[in-house]
Amino acid sequence: MRPAGLNLEELVGELQEEELYPRLVVGAAELCDYPLPAILPLAAAVQFLFWGNALHHRVGLGKVKNRLLRGSYCYATLFFLLSEGELRRCLVPLTQVVRAHCEFAFLSSGREEVAARKALALLGGESCRLPALLAGKKELEEGLYRLGLAIGRTHASLIWSGVGESFGSALAEVKHLLEALPGGSNRELLVQLVDNLDLITKPNRECSEARR
Repeated sequence: MRPAGLNLEELVGELQEEELYPRLVVGAAELCDYPLPAILPLAAAVQFLFWGNALHHRVGLGKVKNRLLRGSYCYATLFFLLSEGELRRCLVPLTQVVRAHCEFAFLSSGREEVAARKALALLGGESCRLPALLAGKKELEEGLYRLGLAIGRTHASLIWSGVGESFGSALAEVKHLLEALPGGSNRELLVQLVDNLDLITKPNRECSEARR
């Protein structure tokens, strides 16, 4: 449920990489007719999860202490946000996303792309599914989860290959899954996000440094 006066363009705007998944949370909540004020803590938790992942990624390449401390702070904030009320139901799924990302450190060279696709797919899947869980819309959980998985894989394709044939195929799958969902005008934010996936800009400086 979108509060009166909320401008859709303010939620979509220039889509930055680090903002994709929190906005998916809000878009899925709108599709499920779940109140925006109630979903914002989950969107914030997903934002901190993404930051924590970015800051812990390849910490061996300089600034190790600062990145680890800041990344750990982000994870701590994530778990704090999920520790109360209904959001406790989201704790295990999002912890599994963190675990998938942390497996990077144990991979042999050359497998990073596969692991990245898995971690981003899981993050996308849960970002879309959990609002349906909180809203009690069980009939929408599977469809939203599949949509989120596809969006995460598409994001990974954009990171590793740019806007090419692989990205085009992945985006076509995303649009097909989105069209299969009910919701009418309640899908508007998700539609806008999907239409702008190829316009994702670089993350902020801190996250850019963490990913190098």
